[in-house]
Amino acid sequence: MRSFSKERSQRKQRLEDYRRSGVAAEPTDRDVEPVGRPVELYEPYDPADQSNDESGVPSSAEFSELDPVAVPNVIIVMGRHSSRENADLMGEYYRITDFCKKPAYKKPGTMFCLKYWAPADRWVIDRGGLRNQDVCSAYSEQSDARDPMAEELVWRVWESTVREHVCDPHVFITSAPRNLMVCCPKDSLQSIGGQYVLSGLHQGRVFYTKEGGKHVIRYFHAAKRWLIDAEGLRSSDVCSAYADVTGEVGRVHPGVRHLWHSWDAEANIHRANPALVCCECPRYLILGGRGRLRDFNQINGVYLLHGLFHGRPAYVKAGGKHAIRYWPREDRWLLDLQGLRSSDSCSAFAEAHDGQDHPASISLIWHIWEPSRSRFIVDGQVRTTTAPVSISVEGRLPLRSYSEMNGVYLMCGFHDGLAYYKKDDADHEIRYDVSLDQWIVDLGFDPCNAGIHVAFANARGTVNPANADLVWHVWEPTAGSHMPDAEIKMREGHPNLDELAEQQAKDEEALDDSSNTCSGQAESLQGQAGSVS
Repeated sequence: MRSFSKERSQRKQRLEDYRRSGVAAEPTDRDVEPVGRPVELYEPYDPADQSNDESGVPSSAEFSELDPVAVPNVIIVMGRHSSRENADLMGEYYRITDFCKKPAYKKPGTMFCLKYWAPADRWVIDRGGLRNQDVCSAYSEQSDARDPMAEELVWRVWESTVREHVCDPHVFITSAPRNLMVCCPKDSLQSIGGQYVLSGLHQGRVFYTKEGGKHVIRYFHAAKRWLIDAEGLRSSDVCSAYADVTGEVGRVHPGVRHLWHSWDAEANIHRANPALVCCECPRYLILGGRGRLRDFNQINGVYLLHGLFHGRPAYVKAGGKHAIRYWPREDRWLLDLQGLRSSDSCSAFAEAHDGQDHPASISLIWHIWEPSRSRFIVDGQVRTTTAPVSISVEGRLPLRSYSEMNGVYLMCGFHDGLAYYKKDDADHEIRYDVSLDQWIVDLGFDPCNAGIHVAFANARGTVNPANADLVWHVWEPTAGSHMPDAEIKMREGHPNLDELAEQQAKDEEALDDSSNTCSGQAESLQGQAGSVS
């Protein structure tokens, strides 16, 4: 095979200059030309073959010392403009296995796979799944990178008009989270608080934009710092707050445990501010699944992000004082009906799994206090999730069979580990079937079609049925089979967080006013909760 080391070095330098400048540079002819395009024929590569041969396939020993913890389970492919061909390759990919001794990823709801192809020494994105061939829709030269998130990788995407893979310098892959929350004390810096969304690259690192504002979190390469800038995306060191980058992990994104320094206008200097935190956590979570006839069923509901407590995000139930907070002594998430307090007393708890960043994970196993037994009992139906509170089904034409599947479905619990939804006025439901790995739509029992689901979509790793990549198949009695219907769309419904937050603030104010009249409350609640210690 030809040696492209010099060309790779030149492309790497041009890409670094482009990313640091923050100015979109036109690619050169050499950038556009698909150097080493995958039209050469290779011997079929067997991923199980661990030998090192003349094709350049690395031996297993070369990667035996890689830290598996350092390999992310979720990555995001982004940067391709939505109007361009193969823009649907963009999105989240989940690690499924190793291929050619490196991690392989799959996009939920599709067959798209991102893998390392050893014979050509490339990372490729293949629409056909994890296949043992070099046909692909996009690729990047390996350049000694051990994973597809390497900064020096330059991606080439297939363009049908020129029948070539064409360089797209905007495409990149990252393991940074899609959303970050900035929590800060209620002072002059409160305006920078809120949710920030992953928006692209700036000076070789990801940057985030605040929802509904111009604030950004960006990397300043000269000082090796993350900055929170109220003036938007620019190449200046002027900022409202900054955090020095320490270690390789801190370089990936700003949502790790940095020490932030905020601007003190009176002293005209940035001062260390431990209360200012940028972290990966959702604005709300839903806790559900506790049976209506069981003790502490009042814990079900929507919980809003309140701020930080013991260094982790804490959530308070909308319309109440119930709180989900972190207890570092036991490395647990506690659900406390008495709100935020420094105590191990609680009504429910879940193991945090080595300091999990937030409690909005459906994998958490919750232990609920049972007064009749005076101990905590696991309730496998209780889950915390950020799944939509409702699903709206649209697009099934009125004259076609089972058009009554259209409508709004509300979350009412969990089935096979994921949220399921039902209509208020009917037995219609949407649920996940783990044995089939499918999302199912059922309209109740039909004696003419017993055991047949009205509609289904192959889940392929999706966590809710509103994923845009899902293709729905509906039962056609005349054909005697399920037929695809591309018109069916499912849309997510989420709570009005601004309205809930406003009501929460009013409730907290009312609780503060009445706190002096509740001196006997603590005594009356004895025996209603247990200690996790």
